Amino acid sequence: MSRIILVSVALVVIGIIGGGAFALLSMSGGEGSEELCDTSITTPFTDIDESDYGAKYILCAKALDISSGKTDGGFHPEEKLRRGNMATFLSRLWLDVLDKGCNTDEHPFRDVQEGHQAFEAIACLYNQGIAKGLTADTYEPSSLLQTWHTTLFIYRLIVESGVSDKLCGDSLEVPTNNGNVDELDRAAACLFQLNIVPSVDEAISRIEITRAQMVVYTVGAWYYITRSKLPPKPPTALTQTGLNMEGQVLSYTNVSAGGSHSCGLVSDGSVKCWGDNVFGQTDVPDGEYVGVSAGGSHSCGLVSDGSVKCWGGTRVLFPSSGTYKSVVSGGTHSCGLLVDGNVKCWGYSQVGATEEPSSQFEVISSGDKGSCGVLREDRAIECWGSNAFREIQDAPSSGSHGAYRQVSMGNEYACALTDDGTITCWGNNAQGQTEPPELSEDSRYVAISSGDTHSCAVVVTDKDTAADTGAVVCWGSNLYGKSDSQIL
Repeated sequence: MSRIILVSVALVVIGIIGGGAFALLSMSGGEGSEELCDTSITTPFTDIDESDYGAKYILCAKALDISSGKTDGGFHPEEKLRRGNMATFLSRLWLDVLDKGCNTDEHPFRDVQEGHQAFEAIACLYNQGIAKGLTADTYEPSSLLQTWHTTLFIYRLIVESGVSDKLCGDSLEVPTNNGNVDELDRAAACLFQLNIVPSVDEAISRIEITRAQMVVYTVGAWYYITRSKLPPKPPTALTQTGLNMEGQVLSYTNVSAGGSHSCGLVSDGSVKCWGDNVFGQTDVPDGEYVGVSAGGSHSCGLVSDGSVKCWGGTRVLFPSSGTYKSVVSGGTHSCGLLVDGNVKCWGYSQVGATEEPSSQFEVISSGDKGSCGVLREDRAIECWGSNAFREIQDAPSSGSHGAYRQVSMGNEYACALTDDGTITCWGNNAQGQTEPPELSEDSRYVAISSGDTHSCAVVVTDKDTAADTGAVVCWGSNLYGKSDSQIL
């Protein structure tokens, strides 16, 4: 499925590995006054208050035996849901609550053997056509579930239940991609029309879903299937990065993607981070920020007074003192560009990524195992850190295409952009990540960003225009479709 992405040169940021998740915030309202089900004899969970997000749905799920909660008496509403857990939720709804039948004896997934706690649940959903594997023979039950996955599963479950011969009807307004209706787009539009999801945008999001959100969707589906009418309007899963505590939309000026988390700079000077927080990489310290960079399992922010703060990581990161103009984060290290053009680096590296160069730079970029910069003197490229694939000695000097103005380092390779719109890449080329596509004479590159094993760049088709937006062209590894170009 293709999605249109508007790209501005100032905001092109592709992390080492993209991804992330948004944390649910507690909220009241939006669930309507109508009772979902009889919960009069149901003992509430110890960690759910009436005003919490999805509280009525969670209590109803307990009353219906869709979920009995955790052994400590709580429900753990903000815990991320895994694909195996999802199968358990939906198979209970299908088998025990709706009293439907299914084949629970076999499935093709080699990573879910007999004896696995979710074996029968996964077999049931697979054989009913409700859930598929991530590949033909793998299900990955421990993988975190995203909201759009759940939207498809709930939609298919309703279709398979036989509640309607033509779910949502011909009048359904569905967005199209080049004239073709995508299953996810139809599912999201249909579930929104049926009051099972609060919005199409939430239904198609790549946010990792929580137990509470899964229950909101599941109980809404149960209500519609068993009562043949619309359930009360569901609550919205407020996201920590999209809204503030008052529910107002936040305005971002920059975003940075790290190993398995992301951070964004809000227009009010605050920083919001989301995703994996095992090492505290989303626990942002107080401050008024003007920049942020997410690394492998840590983050650093540029404070308005020119200092740098870092958080997270497997080791404590102590930024060097000084007045900085920018900060960049790599796998286990970070570097800052001082106002005088000198560079300071800190963190952990066994390959020299924290060995500071003596040169002065205009801009710098950090990758997984090293960093590169555009030299202030002649705007050539200098790199430091890992040299396993000649990243250091093959760094280009200014040549026939003019001086360099941007550099982006990935995992043991890098790409740089010249003034005339040409891109040069060097280093590890195992996935074709150092081979940018050749452009026509009338086109030029205007921005570049390198990830782990792929890169993307913005292209304008009129070489003489001053425009800084255009098509996105990607190359290198295309696992998960990450090198699918987005044509604007």
